[in-house]
Amino acid sequence: MTYEEFIKDHNPIRNHLNPDAPLEGHMFETYGPEVAFVMNHKGTVWTVFDDEHIEKGVYYINRLGFLLTEEE
Repeated sequence: MTYEEFIKDHNPIRNHLNPDAPLEGHMFETYGPEVAFVMNHKGTVWTVFDDEHIEKGVYYINRLGFLLTEEE
């Protein structure tokens, strides 16, 4: 799904660790304190890929970052 479709269907959590985060402040980085926060998140993790599509789950290849939602 695209980011526009994702926003329409889900309510992503804002990245409170980086006020200048991409994707309207919603994307979390793949390193440092942001990825540590992502890996400890109790809700759903979504991966943003370099071709700009989004899939549910944690992926390591061709990823740009992560989005988080509360729903399981």
